[in-house]
Formats: sequence, C-alpha cells, structure tokens
Amino acid sequence: MGDKKFRPLRAAVRAIDALAAAGEVTQGFADGFRAGVRDVVAEEMAPKWIRFEDLGTSDSGKTRRFAVIARHDDTLLGEIRWFGGWRKYVFAPYPNTEYEEDCLRDIAAFCERTTREHRARRA
Repeated sequence: MGDKKFRPLRAAVRAIDALAAAGEVTQGFADGFRAGVRDVVAEEMAPKWIRFEDLGTSDSGKTRRFAVIARHDDTLLGEIRWFGGWRKYVFAPYPNTEYEEDCLRDIAAFCERTTREHRARRA
C-alpha cells in the first residue's frame, strides 16, 4: 500500500489493530477488516488491460513462469520468467505484440514484485 491515496486505509488498519489490542474489538474482526482492505487495494491496483496467469514452475523447478494475457480478448502477449544472468524476473514478449505505457508499467511492477517475493522465499 505505497500509494498516497491509500494513506487513509493504512490509518484505519492501524486504528482497528489498536482497538483489537485494547480488547475493544475481536481479533477476528480486525483480521477480517485487514483482509477487506487488502481486497480493495488489490482491486484498485489490478492492471486494467492485462492479467498474469501462473504457468507453474520452470524446468529447473526453482522459479515460476507467468503468462501475460490481454484482458479484452485473452491474447497471449508474452511470458515472465526468471533470467539467471540478471538474477531477476524478466518479460519476454511474443513476436508482433505492442504495448503502451500503462501495460509496460504493470509488467515492470509485476516483475519487480515477483523478484522480491522470490528473493524473500530464498533468504
């Protein structure tokens, strides 16, 4: 939740957590509230034009692969996979595909997030 527009949601989560710590609401309520906020943020931040589909593990079994798919017609646009030379996830576009800046930002953010998650699991 790094975006400025999510500051009020972060404040609300902190307030609910404080109420739960004080025993004024149940921990179950606080957990449910937090999950609801996560859902709202995920929906708000979901890519508008593309989606990512988990293709499972790579041949080595150490990393994952993801398809990049156009939302409007389910066209396969490319694949996100681990590139050992750079030690990060990269986007490998399929031939004859074109992208505008919003899609490229969404793809880059997905690569960065997936790389961070991979490194955190391996740490």
